[in-house]
Amino acid sequence: MRVAVVVLSLLLVGGCSDASPPTARPAPESSPPEPSPSEPSTSATPGPSTPPSTSPPRPRSARVPWVVGQSIPVARAALAEKGFEADVRAVEYSACVKPRVLRQDPPRGSRRETGSTVRLDVTKHGLGPCGLDLPAAEPALDAAGRAFVDFARGGPPDLHLLDNPVALYLGGTLLHSIPPQRAVHRLSYGWLCPNYGYYSARVCPFSAVRAIASFPGPMAVTGRPPTPPCGGGRFLEGRFPRTVTLTPDEGRSCVDYFAVELALDGGGRLEAVNLVWSEP
Repeated sequence: MRVAVVVLSLLLVGGCSDASPPTARPAPESSPPEPSPSEPSTSATPGPSTPPSTSPPRPRSARVPWVVGQSIPVARAALAEKGFEADVRAVEYSACVKPRVLRQDPPRGSRRETGSTVRLDVTKHGLGPCGLDLPAAEPALDAAGRAFVDFARGGPPDLHLLDNPVALYLGGTLLHSIPPQRAVHRLSYGWLCPNYGYYSARVCPFSAVRAIASFPGPMAVTGRPPTPPCGGGRFLEGRFPRTVTLTPDEGRSCVDYFAVELALDGGGRLEAVNLVWSEP
């Protein structure tokens, strides 16, 4: 009996040793923790870096060119070349003058920002007959007057006409004289200024040469003395035996009218120049 129990025990132990051990299951991989909402994700692709802020460049500037006397297209082109816009404003003048620039603001040489506007006052096409119908001067005086206009506008000096001391008048008042060696230079006719600093409500200095040069239209050469539309000024006629008047060949307002009176000696040489402005 004891033997049978021993044999049975051995059989049970052998059966248990033949069973395969249980297969171990792999531990599940732990997923990475999700980032906290308060912390930025380090795996995000960084965006493009923002360039550092720079201050805008300073506006460029240029000097305003001289366009008085030019046609409107030429004046526009000259201003555009320097970077300026043109504000063209037509004013009433006579039919004698084709559309030209009479005044500009700012004046030439002024430094302004490019892109800014330059005002141009230009002539309009006239509606009536041209000229003032003034009586012509005698031939010798006419030739002298036209030679002086040409000289004032940049032409060569007439050496015979200017071979004389020249007295310079403003509104019929003698201010000073220039010798022959200076009479052939345009700048010598400028810087006229009375002691009180103004004339005909205009501030000096004045220049008969500059007045002619700044007017782009034709000049009448006449034997009649100046005729300011609103009065003002005294004249050389009656004080000198031979005088000739240079005046714009068109009707002018009280503000715009001017005339230059010349006195010549018996040999056809210039003795005196008188600049006359109309009273405004």
